[in-house]
Amino acid sequence: MKELPENQTVSRQINQNLKGRIITKVFNATKYHKNAFFYGDSSIYGELLVGRKIEYSVSFGMYVDIVLDKDTKISFGDGTNLRDGTMSGKMPDNYQLSLTLDDNTYLIFTVGMFGVIAAYNGIYNEIYYKKNMENLSPLSEAFNEQYFETMLADLGPKLSVKAVLATEQRIPGLRNGVLQDILFNAKINPKR
Repeated sequence: MKELPENQTVSRQINQNLKGRIITKVFNATKYHKNAFFYGDSSIYGELLVGRKIEYSVSFGMYVDIVLDKDTKISFGDGTNLRDGTMSGKMPDNYQLSLTLDDNTYLIFTVGMFGVIAAYNGIYNEIYYKKNMENLSPLSEAFNEQYFETMLADLGPKLSVKAVLATEQRIPGLRNGVLQDILFNAKINPKR
């Protein structure tokens, strides 16, 4: 599953390489994936996205947003991977969503174990997305010792450090992979 560091990198790469590109075609899934979750009706994503220009990307927690013109966005997270390539190369056979761009390139969204892909106008009203947006990022200057202690104040003493830090989206984008590295370096047992 994608975590904060990976999503920050993907967002930065989108900003460096895709700003100003225009979506020319949209292709829906070539392979059904029972754990690929779409927001709304994915069969109308073409109507929604064709002709939209990529303005920028932002990342927060376990989500990446690609912000397009005309109040349109593509949000993806969890185990959704994004790859790009040129139309002259061989495109992947299996994907959950494919976009072609005006510079003869494509973007492919694929889902691993499970993942979310949302194309929409306005607001994405999904609980995990909202939690990731509303909770303070650990990369923020406001995420300090006082904030951390306030976050812990209402939790019971029986929760393990792993449960406190990597569940309920208390710390957006912090999941088991990054948490294991943090706890290992801090010499803290995850079960403690």
